[in-house]
Amino acid sequence: MTAGCCTLVAGSLRSVTTAALSAGFLIGFSIFLIATIVLLVLTIRFIVARARVDKAAWLAEREAEQGERHT
Repeated sequence: MTAGCCTLVAGSLRSVTTAALSAGFLIGFSIFLIATIVLLVLTIRFIVARARVDKAAWLAEREAEQGERHT
């Protein structure tokens, strides 16, 4: 009778361990996924901001060149 009792406890422990590992994986993967999305958004915002600055500089340079041609 004690062997059946120990098997039941070991089986329950295995289920708890599996559930804890699954929950740990879900939490860890969720944090990883959120961090990846945040980094992608920040990278895209940085690229767009730099593109605006570069475009403004290019347009100013182009306008200055066209002003020199007309004078």
